[in-house]
Amino acid sequence: YIEPAGGQPGGWVKPVSLDAIDYKRLIGLNGQHFLGNALHTMLRASGMPDQPSIQVQTYYIARALTAFGAGCAIVDEYTAMTEPGELTIRPLDPEISFGIYLYRREDRNLSRAEQELVDKVAAVCKTRRQP
Repeated sequence: YIEPAGGQPGGWVKPVSLDAIDYKRLIGLNGQHFLGNALHTMLRASGMPDQPSIQVQTYYIARALTAFGAGCAIVDEYTAMTEPGELTIRPLDPEISFGIYLYRREDRNLSRAEQELVDKVAAVCKTRRQP
């Protein structure tokens, strides 16, 4: 969960529960996105409206709008941390987990550079980045 830092130093702070989020300011991910679908399901289960008034297709746009002060958003932790000083970053409690998948042609091996990228992404994903 990210929100504008509001003149305070940005970065990681204490976790936030879904019911503590200001839903009227929430910039949501559309339903074609895995995290967007997971969030819609969690909002419905909490009895909250599951369609924020602003919906975007990418984490990057949600983050950029939040940094600009247009609202708050739920994005992955890696997108949130691209420039952590701009935003207050709060882990969700309970957290939303999702997988990362690699699609490739079956008849073609990965190049050395592609394999290095896959290995680095896998290594980063295995570590917890939040405090």
